[in-house]
Amino acid sequence: ILIGINILIKNLIIKIETYMRHKILFLSLIAIWSFSLASCSSNKEEVEVSVSEGTNMAVALSPDESTLVMALQGTIWLLPADGGKAQSLTDEMGDCQEPVWSPDGEQIAFHSYRDGNYHIWTIRKDGSDLKQITSGISDNREPDWSPDGRSIIFSSDRSGNYDIWQIELSSRTLTQLTSDPENDSNPAFSHGGTQIAFVSQRAEAGIYVLEAGKEKLVVPSQMRLAAPSWSKDEKTLAYIAFTGKSLLFDDKNTSYAYLSNLETGSTEQISKGEED
Repeated sequence: ILIGINILIKNLIIKIETYMRHKILFLSLIAIWSFSLASCSSNKEEVEVSVSEGTNMAVALSPDESTLVMALQGTIWLLPADGGKAQSLTDEMGDCQEPVWSPDGEQIAFHSYRDGNYHIWTIRKDGSDLKQITSGISDNREPDWSPDGRSIIFSSDRSGNYDIWQIELSSRTLTQLTSDPENDSNPAFSHGGTQIAFVSQRAEAGIYVLEAGKEKLVVPSQMRLAAPSWSKDEKTLAYIAFTGKSLLFDDKNTSYAYLSNLETGSTEQISKGEED
Protein backbone atom coordinates (compact mmCIF):
# COMPACT_ATOMS: atom_id res chain seq x y z
CA ILE A 1 0.00 0.00 0.00
CA LEU A 2 2.82 2.42 0.93
CA ILE A 3 4.55 1.69 -2.37
CA GLY A 4 1.32 2.48 -4.26
CA ILE A 5 0.89 5.75 -2.36
CA ASN A 6 4.49 6.75 -3.08
CA ILE A 7 3.96 6.09 -6.80
CA LEU A 8 0.78 8.21 -6.80
CA ILE A 9 2.57 11.05 -5.00
CA LYS A 10 5.49 10.94 -7.45
CA ASN A 11 3.09 11.00 -10.44
CA LEU A 12 1.24 13.92 -8.90
CA ILE A 13 4.51 15.82 -8.31
CA ILE A 14 5.55 15.17 -11.95
CA LYS A 15 2.20 16.46 -13.25
CA ILE A 16 2.42 19.58 -11.04
CA GLU A 17 6.00 20.26 -12.21
CA THR A 18 4.96 19.78 -15.86
CA TYR A 19 1.99 22.12 -15.40
CA MET A 20 4.19 24.77 -13.77
CA ARG A 21 6.77 24.53 -16.58
CA HIS A 22 4.03 24.97 -19.18
CA LYS A 23 2.55 27.86 -17.24
CA ILE A 24 5.93 29.59 -16.90
CA LEU A 25 6.59 29.07 -20.63
CA PHE A 26 3.16 30.48 -21.53
CA LEU A 27 3.62 33.53 -19.27
CA SER A 28 7.09 34.08 -20.72
CA LEU A 29 5.69 34.05 -24.27
CA ILE A 30 2.98 36.52 -23.23
CA ALA A 31 5.61 38.80 -21.72
CA ILE A 32 7.77 38.65 -24.87
CA TRP A 33 4.73 39.32 -27.11
CA SER A 34 3.66 42.27 -24.92
CA PHE A 35 7.18 43.67 -25.00
CA SER A 36 7.27 43.31 -28.79
CA LEU A 37 3.97 45.15 -29.14
CA ALA A 38 5.20 47.89 -26.83
CA SER A 39 8.40 48.20 -28.85
CA CYS A 40 6.44 48.39 -32.12
CA SER A 41 4.08 51.02 -30.77
CA SER A 42 6.94 53.10 -29.35
CA ASN A 43 8.75 52.98 -32.71
CA LYS A 44 5.62 53.85 -34.73
CA GLU A 45 6.35 56.37 -37.47
CA GLU A 46 3.80 58.18 -39.61
CA VAL A 47 4.55 58.37 -43.32
CA GLU A 48 2.75 60.88 -45.54
CA VAL A 49 1.78 59.53 -48.98
CA SER A 50 0.67 61.76 -51.84
CA VAL A 51 -1.64 60.19 -54.44
CA SER A 52 -2.40 61.72 -57.83
CA GLU A 53 -4.00 58.72 -59.59
CA GLY A 54 -5.41 55.29 -58.84
CA THR A 55 -6.66 52.04 -60.35
CA ASN A 56 -10.25 50.78 -60.19
CA MET A 57 -11.44 53.94 -58.43
CA ALA A 58 -15.03 55.12 -58.02
CA VAL A 59 -16.18 58.66 -57.22
CA ALA A 60 -19.61 60.16 -56.48
CA LEU A 61 -20.59 63.81 -55.99
CA SER A 62 -22.80 64.70 -53.03
CA PRO A 63 -26.34 65.99 -53.72
CA ASP A 64 -25.31 69.54 -52.72
CA GLU A 65 -22.23 69.20 -54.99
CA SER A 66 -19.85 70.16 -52.16
CA THR A 67 -18.15 66.84 -51.43
CA LEU A 68 -16.74 63.86 -53.30
CA VAL A 69 -16.89 60.37 -51.86
CA MET A 70 -14.16 58.18 -53.30
CA ALA A 71 -13.10 54.55 -53.16
CA LEU A 72 -9.31 54.27 -53.33
CA GLN A 73 -7.22 51.22 -52.35
CA GLY A 74 -10.23 49.61 -50.68
CA THR A 75 -10.96 52.59 -48.40
CA ILE A 76 -13.82 55.10 -48.61
CA TRP A 77 -12.68 58.75 -48.49
CA LEU A 78 -14.37 62.15 -48.40
CA LEU A 79 -12.80 65.04 -50.30
CA PRO A 80 -14.01 68.63 -50.77
CA ALA A 81 -15.20 69.06 -54.36
CA ASP A 82 -12.98 72.13 -54.81
CA GLY A 83 -9.92 70.33 -53.42
CA GLY A 84 -8.43 69.95 -49.97
CA LYS A 85 -7.63 67.29 -47.41
CA ALA A 86 -9.12 63.80 -47.82
CA GLN A 87 -10.73 62.14 -44.79
CA SER A 88 -11.08 58.36 -44.53
CA LEU A 89 -14.48 56.96 -43.51
CA THR A 90 -13.55 53.26 -43.43
CA ASP A 91 -10.42 51.34 -42.55
CA GLU A 92 -8.17 49.66 -45.08
CA MET A 93 -9.23 46.08 -44.25
CA GLY A 94 -12.73 45.86 -45.78
CA ASP A 95 -12.04 46.31 -49.52
CA CYS A 96 -14.79 48.96 -49.71
CA GLN A 97 -15.86 49.90 -53.23
CA GLU A 98 -18.51 51.70 -55.35
CA PRO A 99 -19.69 54.40 -52.89
CA VAL A 100 -22.93 56.28 -53.56
CA TRP A 101 -24.70 59.07 -51.64
CA SER A 102 -28.13 58.87 -50.07
CA PRO A 103 -30.57 61.46 -51.50
CA ASP A 104 -30.31 63.64 -48.38
CA GLY A 105 -26.51 63.60 -48.50
CA GLU A 106 -26.21 62.22 -44.97
CA GLN A 107 -25.22 58.60 -45.69
CA ILE A 108 -23.11 56.60 -48.10
CA ALA A 109 -23.76 53.08 -49.37
CA PHE A 110 -20.96 50.84 -50.71
CA HIS A 111 -20.04 47.20 -51.07
CA SER A 112 -17.42 45.64 -48.85
CA TYR A 113 -15.76 42.30 -48.11
CA ARG A 114 -15.76 42.96 -44.36
CA ASP A 115 -17.41 39.67 -43.33
CA GLY A 116 -15.90 37.34 -45.94
CA ASN A 117 -18.45 38.05 -48.70
CA TYR A 118 -19.20 41.18 -50.66
CA HIS A 119 -22.22 42.82 -49.04
CA ILE A 120 -23.94 46.19 -49.12
CA TRP A 121 -23.10 48.51 -46.21
CA THR A 122 -24.03 52.06 -45.23
CA ILE A 123 -22.23 54.64 -43.11
CA ARG A 124 -22.98 58.21 -42.11
CA LYS A 125 -20.81 60.93 -43.62
CA ASP A 126 -19.22 61.60 -40.22
CA GLY A 127 -18.01 57.98 -40.09
CA SER A 128 -20.59 56.78 -37.57
CA ASP A 129 -23.42 54.23 -37.71
CA LEU A 130 -21.78 51.60 -39.95
CA LYS A 131 -24.47 49.08 -40.93
CA GLN A 132 -24.48 45.85 -42.94
CA ILE A 133 -27.53 45.87 -45.22
CA THR A 134 -27.35 42.49 -47.01
CA SER A 135 -26.28 39.15 -45.57
CA GLY A 136 -25.74 35.52 -46.51
CA ILE A 137 -23.24 33.67 -48.72
CA SER A 138 -24.09 35.53 -51.95
CA ASP A 139 -22.05 38.24 -53.67
CA ASN A 140 -23.69 41.70 -53.52
CA ARG A 141 -22.25 44.71 -55.34
CA GLU A 142 -22.72 48.16 -56.91
CA PRO A 143 -25.42 49.77 -54.73
CA ASP A 144 -27.55 52.72 -55.80
CA TRP A 145 -29.97 54.57 -53.56
CA SER A 146 -33.59 55.15 -54.57
CA PRO A 147 -34.53 58.86 -54.91
CA ASP A 148 -36.92 58.57 -51.94
CA GLY A 149 -34.15 57.08 -49.77
CA ARG A 150 -36.24 54.06 -48.78
CA SER A 151 -34.44 51.33 -50.71
CA ILE A 152 -31.17 50.37 -52.39
CA ILE A 153 -30.77 48.49 -55.66
CA PHE A 154 -27.70 46.36 -56.33
CA SER A 155 -26.40 43.41 -58.35
CA SER A 156 -26.26 39.98 -56.69
CA ASP A 157 -25.65 36.34 -57.58
CA ARG A 158 -28.03 35.11 -54.86
CA SER A 159 -30.25 33.53 -57.55
CA GLY A 160 -27.35 31.78 -59.32
CA ASN A 161 -26.04 34.42 -61.72
CA TYR A 162 -25.90 38.19 -61.31
CA ASP A 163 -29.29 39.91 -61.40
CA ILE A 164 -30.61 43.25 -60.21
CA TRP A 165 -32.16 43.22 -56.72
CA GLN A 166 -33.82 45.78 -54.48
CA ILE A 167 -33.86 45.87 -50.67
CA GLU A 168 -36.25 47.94 -48.54
CA LEU A 169 -34.17 49.51 -45.78
CA SER A 170 -36.89 49.53 -43.11
CA SER A 171 -38.01 45.90 -43.46
CA ARG A 172 -34.96 44.36 -45.24
CA THR A 173 -37.43 42.89 -47.78
CA LEU A 174 -35.66 41.70 -50.94
CA THR A 175 -37.14 41.86 -54.45
CA GLN A 176 -35.55 40.37 -57.56
CA LEU A 177 -35.94 42.82 -60.44
CA THR A 178 -34.28 40.93 -63.33
CA SER A 179 -33.93 37.20 -63.99
CA ASP A 180 -32.13 36.73 -67.29
CA PRO A 181 -29.74 33.71 -67.50
CA GLU A 182 -26.90 36.10 -68.36
CA ASN A 183 -25.35 38.54 -65.89
CA ASP A 184 -26.92 41.93 -65.10
CA SER A 185 -25.00 44.52 -63.10
CA ASN A 186 -24.35 48.20 -62.33
CA PRO A 187 -27.94 49.34 -61.65
CA ALA A 188 -28.72 53.07 -61.52
CA PHE A 189 -31.98 54.82 -60.64
CA SER A 190 -33.23 57.67 -62.82
CA HIS A 191 -33.75 60.95 -60.95
CA GLY A 192 -37.51 60.44 -60.97
CA GLY A 193 -37.14 56.91 -59.61
CA THR A 194 -39.34 55.28 -62.25
CA GLN A 195 -36.52 53.85 -64.38
CA ILE A 196 -33.46 51.73 -63.65
CA ALA A 197 -30.55 51.51 -66.08
CA PHE A 198 -28.30 48.44 -65.86
CA VAL A 199 -25.57 46.69 -67.82
CA SER A 200 -26.29 43.22 -69.21
CA GLN A 201 -24.15 40.54 -70.86
CA ARG A 202 -27.09 39.01 -72.74
CA ALA A 203 -26.89 37.94 -76.39
CA GLU A 204 -28.03 41.49 -77.17
CA ALA A 205 -25.54 43.06 -74.80
CA GLY A 206 -25.41 46.64 -73.62
CA ILE A 207 -27.33 48.94 -71.29
CA TYR A 208 -30.99 48.19 -70.59
CA VAL A 209 -33.66 50.30 -68.93
CA LEU A 210 -36.20 48.71 -66.62
CA GLU A 211 -39.50 50.59 -66.27
CA ALA A 212 -42.81 49.29 -64.92
CA GLY A 213 -41.50 45.71 -65.11
CA LYS A 214 -40.45 45.94 -68.78
CA GLU A 215 -36.85 45.84 -70.00
CA LYS A 216 -35.62 47.70 -73.08
CA LEU A 217 -32.16 47.72 -74.68
CA VAL A 218 -31.20 51.41 -75.05
CA VAL A 219 -27.43 51.26 -75.63
CA PRO A 220 -26.44 48.17 -77.66
CA SER A 221 -22.73 47.43 -77.40
CA GLN A 222 -20.35 44.48 -77.60
CA MET A 223 -17.78 46.32 -75.49
CA ARG A 224 -17.62 45.76 -71.75
CA LEU A 225 -19.68 48.53 -70.15
CA ALA A 226 -19.92 49.82 -66.59
CA ALA A 227 -21.25 52.60 -64.36
CA PRO A 228 -24.31 53.96 -66.21
CA SER A 229 -25.43 57.33 -64.85
CA TRP A 230 -28.52 59.41 -65.71
CA SER A 231 -28.71 63.07 -66.66
CA LYS A 232 -31.18 65.09 -64.58
CA ASP A 233 -33.63 65.32 -67.50
CA GLU A 234 -33.38 61.52 -67.97
CA LYS A 235 -32.64 61.94 -71.68
CA THR A 236 -28.96 60.95 -71.56
CA LEU A 237 -26.91 58.14 -70.06
CA ALA A 238 -23.22 58.46 -69.26
CA TYR A 239 -21.20 55.25 -68.93
CA ILE A 240 -17.75 53.68 -69.19
CA ALA A 241 -16.70 51.34 -72.02
CA PHE A 242 -13.61 49.12 -71.94
CA THR A 243 -11.75 48.44 -75.16
CA GLY A 244 -10.22 45.16 -73.93
CA LYS A 245 -11.97 41.80 -73.74
CA SER A 246 -12.06 41.82 -69.95
CA LEU A 247 -12.41 44.45 -67.26
CA LEU A 248 -9.04 43.55 -65.69
CA PHE A 249 -5.66 42.05 -66.57
CA ASP A 250 -5.75 42.95 -70.27
CA ASP A 251 -2.71 44.91 -71.47
CA LYS A 252 -4.82 46.37 -74.28
CA ASN A 253 -7.60 47.42 -71.94
CA THR A 254 -8.42 51.14 -71.88
CA SER A 255 -11.64 52.68 -70.62
CA TYR A 256 -13.39 55.70 -72.10
CA ALA A 257 -16.41 57.74 -71.02
CA TYR A 258 -19.40 57.95 -73.36
CA LEU A 259 -22.72 59.77 -73.56
CA SER A 260 -25.76 58.22 -75.22
CA ASN A 261 -28.85 60.24 -76.15
CA LEU A 262 -31.85 58.04 -75.37
CA GLU A 263 -34.14 59.99 -77.69
CA THR A 264 -31.96 59.96 -80.82
CA GLY A 265 -29.83 56.89 -80.12
CA SER A 266 -26.64 58.82 -80.84
CA THR A 267 -23.45 58.07 -78.89
CA GLU A 268 -20.50 60.38 -78.19
CA GLN A 269 -17.11 59.51 -76.73
CA ILE A 270 -16.25 62.33 -74.28
CA SER A 271 -12.84 61.20 -73.01
CA LYS A 272 -9.92 61.14 -75.43
CA GLY A 273 -6.39 59.95 -76.08
CA GLU A 274 -4.52 58.52 -73.11
CA GLU A 275 -7.28 59.25 -70.63
CA ASP A 276 -8.48 56.14 -68.82
